[in-house]
Amino acid sequence: MLPVLIAFSLNPPLWFWFNLLFNVCLHAMIDNLKCNELKINLIQDQLIHLAQILITWIMYVLEFYLG
Repeated sequence: MLPVLIAFSLNPPLWFWFNLLFNVCLHAMIDNLKCNELKINLIQDQLIHLAQILITWIMYVLEFYLG
């Protein structure tokens, strides 16, 4: 998220902060499922994180080109 923040000249729009907070909470919940509750394995954890990164990237690319 730091490169995106720098691309916004360290003055991002409000939706950036909501997206950051959402991603941090989602990351923490996924890691909790893997490490503490043992409900998912490492492969599932990494696939979910990759999907999270891809979705976030698509959101920022769409915002850049359409916004």
